[in-house]
Amino acid sequence: MKLKSGLILLICACLLCLSAGKPDLNISPEEDLFGSDEPLKVSIKGDFKMLFKDRTDKREYLPFQISYEDKGITRTQKMKIMVRGNFRRSRCEFPPMKLNFSKKESKGTIFEGYNKVKMVVPCHMESPKFTNYLHLEYLTYKGYNAITDTSYKVRLVETTFIDEGGKYDTFSSWTFIIEPTSELGFRIKAQELEKMKLHPNNTHRLQATRLAMYEYMIGNTDWSIGGLHNIKLMEPVEGGIPVAVPYDFDFSGIISTPYATPDPTLGIRTVRDRLYRGFCQSEILTNKVIDQFKISKDSMINLYLDYPYLDEKQKKNSVNYLNSFFKTIENPKVAKRIFLKGCRTAG
Repeated sequence: MKLKSGLILLICACLLCLSAGKPDLNISPEEDLFGSDEPLKVSIKGDFKMLFKDRTDKREYLPFQISYEDKGITRTQKMKIMVRGNFRRSRCEFPPMKLNFSKKESKGTIFEGYNKVKMVVPCHMESPKFTNYLHLEYLTYKGYNAITDTSYKVRLVETTFIDEGGKYDTFSSWTFIIEPTSELGFRIKAQELEKMKLHPNNTHRLQATRLAMYEYMIGNTDWSIGGLHNIKLMEPVEGGIPVAVPYDFDFSGIISTPYATPDPTLGIRTVRDRLYRGFCQSEILTNKVIDQFKISKDSMINLYLDYPYLDEKQKKNSVNYLNSFFKTIENPKVAKRIFLKGCRTAG
């Protein structure tokens, strides 16, 4: 009896830890920060010259303020920003950012309950080409949302940047924000396993295969469950097998940024060349995942066709790339060769 009571207390404690990252909102899901597909419109003011100069490993948060419209009222609150990322932090004119909201400033706003939120920006904000890449990366997150709820939600944001450092003129750009891991954990009732590296077969195998097949579909090899590269491991709070959740899709072939190159050890020439990186599973499990992707074909294609911020040429390129994947899984012999015979057994 004591053991059972202790287990119940442990589970409750885990749930309380997770709820700390969940906004305490008395609003409908559509009014939640990540509960709507409607683009958010904000202005961010501060010293961007100083912010983008600080790209070291010892970088710090700098003071900024954010404004947005809420039911006809302009709300302004203080926050802090730090540049983030690895590859893009050192190579992009405008690196990704992490927005840090204070509990006091956010009370009663759409940001209430959210602490640190990642923002993805175009590598070169005044370049239509890089804005296009941003939209395509946003869609890779939305596509994975359509495959599984165990995925990061995103929200498109039309952002006006006002630089008080004197280097940049005021300008607007599309950006998007990513659901915090703590909020993901609350939503799927799981907690992050930080710095714990597991073999993919020691994680939820169906989910790992689904993840690997999605990465194959979008032409992304820049990930590793075992190496925790662009992957978060989430463990169910009530016990169970850890689940892998992917993020950072900018090296995908469906996006094809100029800086994206595959690892030379993989034996592919460009990121447009697909390579299945999933570990071998049973034919029954693999076919179950393939069948799910077959069912998702129309919704996945329409995600790109119906997206209003891509031009017709880019829509056509994206749909053609996706259709080449669906042609593969609709051919049993080819699918067996790639996903059952070409799967990984080691490494």
